[in-house]
Amino acid sequence: VGVKGGTAITENLSKTTEGYAVAVGQMKVIISVDANKPVCDTTAATPPVSGYVSQGNLNLDAGCRYNLYEASHATNCLQGSWIMMTGSSNTLLEFGNLINFLAPDEY
Repeated sequence: VGVKGGTAITENLSKTTEGYAVAVGQMKVIISVDANKPVCDTTAATPPVSGYVSQGNLNLDAGCRYNLYEASHATNCLQGSWIMMTGSSNTLLEFGNLINFLAPDEY
């Protein structure tokens, strides 16, 4: 296990049929939204989330869109705000996602 072009963090060689083979890849995914669609109602008790990505476009079944922000815009929007997250393992994952989005070199 390691980083491409870097040093191995750990190595373990198993015999054939002993262990698992795992392939990991990295790709840049660019998702855009149709600015002509109305913005989804984020105050709804159950906001729209189901849909699919096709040719780089996020298509929600509800026919609306969410605003997508760059990290610098989201940082400016949250400036001076407190964020409280409560929950268990999924909340920790979302917290990690938020930190990596806002300050990728810090976490």
